[in-house]
Amino acid sequence: MKTPRASPSLVFEDPSDPLEHVLGRLQRALLEHPVAAQALFGSLVREGRAFARTDEGRRLAQRLNDSPLIRRGRLIWDVTTIRALDDDRDTIVPSALVEAFVKLTMANGLEPLLSQFFEEPLREDAD
Repeated sequence: MKTPRASPSLVFEDPSDPLEHVLGRLQRALLEHPVAAQALFGSLVREGRAFARTDEGRRLAQRLNDSPLIRRGRLIWDVTTIRALDDDRDTIVPSALVEAFVKLTMANGLEPLLSQFFEEPLREDAD
């Protein structure tokens, strides 16, 4: 027996907003490739910490310490990555993703929540 297909939906997007597209792709890459995202993040953290130990790194850290731009960047990073990445060198799969999965399995009303994923348009051709 065939299952009924969801009815098509029309979604309007502003193609002139490249930032939203980039942030969406970053988030999708994190969710589709969590092990690679974690490895890349870990490498960036180690490189940043090594730079912070240099004289130039210390000078830059002092200049950026109270920067509103850095605070805004951190907010964007946290929201986009859903704070799932871990700077622990031994982390392979971000525990935040595993924790979110476990919480979802225990959620009441799971079906309506999951059905939202099928309402989103497939954007394979937009990449």
